[in-house]
Amino acid sequence: MSDLNKLTLTQALSDLRSKKISPKELVADCFARIESVDKKLNAFLTLNKKQALEMAKTVDISLPLGGIPVAVKDNFLTKDLRTTASSKVLDNYIPQYSATVVEKLQKAGAIIMVLLLKHLIMAPPKILGIPIAYQVDLQVDQPLPLFLMNV
Repeated sequence: MSDLNKLTLTQALSDLRSKKISPKELVADCFARIESVDKKLNAFLTLNKKQALEMAKTVDISLPLGGIPVAVKDNFLTKDLRTTASSKVLDNYIPQYSATVVEKLQKAGAIIMVLLLKHLIMAPPKILGIPIAYQVDLQVDQPLPLFLMNV
């Protein structure tokens, strides 16, 4: 694993457009980073490795996000990619279409790599005293050096 996953978005776009790196190299390096840290963090729910590497071969790097690997939260529908909203009820759900935000990312040339885990936390609300599930973002002490888009 090299340090491509530590590039900023601007650096990655510049290196992709100048052909210093390829989208496939960038995606592969980000997957290597995920594989090295996810056993500890358990932050990634669905990996899209095969499809992401295929997309990296044909992506148009002249697009605004051309070749940039991204991760989206598991509550956004992603066509043909298991999307569960981190719920056991939807454990095997494969959407027939993508959410608008996912489509816009893809049209801009982004490569959808993974779906991020969401957590449901039980907390008693002040009204009625009945527990309600609140969905919150997974927080880590240090941000991962990946291109994670919290869309």
